[in-house]
Amino acid sequence: NFTGNHVTADNVLRREMRQMEGAWLSNSVVESSKSWLQRLPYMETVEFETKQIEGEDDLVDIDFTVKEQPSGSFNAGIGYGSETKLSINAGVQQNNFLGTGNQLGFNIARNSYQKNATISYTDPYFTVDAVSLGGQIYYSDYDAGNANLVEYKNKTFGLGLNWGFPVNEYLRLNFGVGWKYNQISQLEAYDQIQNFYDIYADPNDPDGQLAFKTLDLNAGLSRSTLNRGTFPTS
Repeated sequence: NFTGNHVTADNVLRREMRQMEGAWLSNSVVESSKSWLQRLPYMETVEFETKQIEGEDDLVDIDFTVKEQPSGSFNAGIGYGSETKLSINAGVQQNNFLGTGNQLGFNIARNSYQKNATISYTDPYFTVDAVSLGGQIYYSDYDAGNANLVEYKNKTFGLGLNWGFPVNEYLRLNFGVGWKYNQISQLEAYDQIQNFYDIYADPNDPDGQLAFKTLDLNAGLSRSTLNRGTFPTS
């Protein structure tokens, strides 16, 4: 049983349990369940109590009492500079979106020569076996001329997907794939740039824009034995 989870859905906590209902009671497994709950970034404290069920000699209830902490953050800024002129930025990060345990992030920034926007979403339990799935989409528009550099414009659009697979209680395999589209236009005709154009430009349209597509693949292995998601002590 769970109490204190006013925002987080019951199933989000229950999926972290290593002590299964109806199974033999193990103090070490219950402690492990507590540690997994404490690792959640939106939990401040977790306590549990074992109670004998009245009239039953071999059955107990385990009652978990949790205290949630703020799971989201918001940032915003505004400034002015001789090069950037007026600049603004804003972002939102939510680690427990609508009580689901999923993560949602959104960031935007703009100044006189650059505009950026990114949105990301991650489901740590895309499957019941704790296979995670996440993705992000981003956009950037850069005008080097407004930054007092060589005249050119660069627009970038990209997206990425990542998966995480549990190996055991502490190890995870992570895989990712990303696709990026770069568009370069309005370059000044310096010698170095002209050489660049000679290599990559369409010979039938030498004054046209250049476009590049990139596919990235990555893999990694992570290990965590922390007892808490924030301010761990071991």
